[in-house]
Amino acid sequence: FILTKGSIFHHFSPRVFGLICAEGIFDDVLSDYLWARAVVLTTPTIATVGLSLTIPLAFISDAFFHNIFPTPLSTCGALAVVSGFILVNIGDGSCETRCRYLLRKMKLVS
Repeated sequence: FILTKGSIFHHFSPRVFGLICAEGIFDDVLSDYLWARAVVLTTPTIATVGLSLTIPLAFISDAFFHNIFPTPLSTCGALAVVSGFILVNIGDGSCETRCRYLLRKMKLVS
């Protein structure tokens, strides 16, 4: 019933329907894959807290592309989010171990 005349999709051309499907794949599947990859490369906590960085990045993109600036209170909140992300990364003891392992793997240190 979804792709028949009784559904809302019969108004879309095949090209528009294909673009909607492609956007869904890139928005959902790619973002989920990259998040899962971040969990593998870091820790679940750091990857999840890293997702909260979308809000400060949205403020930056709005200021850059649309000349819309956040309120002072929103700016304080964004700075708190960024500070929290930095503190979580610093507080994670395995971060230093992983960095040393990667540097050894890349043969930058012995």
